[in-house]
Amino acid sequence: MQIYERGGMSKVLHITNGDCAVSTMQAAGIVGDFLPWRDVLHEGPVPAELDLEALSEERARFIAELGWGKLEDIRADFQNRDRMLESFQDYDELILWFEHDLYDQLQLIQILDWLKDQDQHTTTLSLICTDQYLGSLKPAEMLALLPSKEAITDEQLDLAHQAWQAFREPGLVEFKGLLELDTTALPYLESAIQRMLEELPNIKTGFSRTEEQVLNALSTATLTFGQLFQANQKAEEAMFMGDASFKVILGNMVKEQVIELVVGAVDKYKIMSTKYKDLANYDVDKWIGGTHLSPVSKYYYDPLSFEVIYKK
Repeated sequence: MQIYERGGMSKVLHITNGDCAVSTMQAAGIVGDFLPWRDVLHEGPVPAELDLEALSEERARFIAELGWGKLEDIRADFQNRDRMLESFQDYDELILWFEHDLYDQLQLIQILDWLKDQDQHTTTLSLICTDQYLGSLKPAEMLALLPSKEAITDEQLDLAHQAWQAFREPGLVEFKGLLELDTTALPYLESAIQRMLEELPNIKTGFSRTEEQVLNALSTATLTFGQLFQANQKAEEAMFMGDASFKVILGNMVKEQVIELVVGAVDKYKIMSTKYKDLANYDVDKWIGGTHLSPVSKYYYDPLSFEVIYKK
């Protein structure tokens, strides 16, 4: 059974968070063209003042440097993605399908920010935003979400623009400032901002929330990668991190001798010490949006005061 919009006459573009969701939509008989938005925006540089094309090149290089694919292939994927997005005016309707978690919310504000500056002509812009994980839904469950779509409002476009620009500014001060504003136009944005800030080093421990969750899981046992990944997922209110991103974090913790990978018949991780290392000795080198964390440019987060703190 195929499900058509507007009496079977419309041409629809569906944009969602990944290939699993696309496969389920197709299995559900939802008709249209499908665009999976493949980018882990909570990892790596997302600097300000780059247009869509330039930012896609930056992201392609970062992903290739992680060893997640060949640069030419990743670059081509981003270019094809961007061209398809830029063709949205050829459709009667554009439907965005996204979840409540950090991974999705960053993708959503990126797309809405871009759409804000476009002339939509006769294209209807719609949004389905849910607290269900799209990739794990059955076809019938995916189909049941269609009636929940709502027209994208100017308020949502304006808020997404403000959030996306703030995410890309160095220091995350404006991004943190969004927590003091009314963000209910995008109901899951506030919790996503909070979770992103928690990936800054904690002002008391020096570790990000994910790193602390790893240490907590390893405090009583040695664990395989799969066991450790599942423990981390269970510690999240809204799961957002894939296993590839998690491996990057573990690799850095091994490099800094916070945890150890014990190679054997079954490789396992164990904690190196039950005592936190001195903050000054834990070298962070990563990006959160437009903010580069490094040994000479240290930003911390205080989860009690909800403040971002800079220390030279």
